[in-house]
Amino acid sequence: MSDTITPPWINGNRAASIPPTETATYRAPDPNKLLTSQETAELLGIRNNSLEIWRFKSKGPRFIKLGPTAQSPVRYRLGDVLEWIEQHSAGSTSEYSANALRSINGGGR
Repeated sequence: MSDTITPPWINGNRAASIPPTETATYRAPDPNKLLTSQETAELLGIRNNSLEIWRFKSKGPRFIKLGPTAQSPVRYRLGDVLEWIEQHSAGSTSEYSANALRSINGGGR
């Protein structure tokens, strides 16, 4: 058995092999991790104020209000954001139209 692992996407003649003790391990993100509005906006590739508008219009990912006042901070559960992204993915424009109609009729949250 070899002491190194060469990633399958590399043809091996120019790339350095990676010793098994230094290989990266993938850890799934915690779906309950709370994200700030800024972190959520960055994840979605939008501006922070878009999230504010979406909250006002009951659109966008579900959010958590951390207090009773208007100034209380808002957080987004990572799992909710990822689920919202999945619900809004489409393979074609006709599929998108059906998803958009469902969202308008209240099924998008």
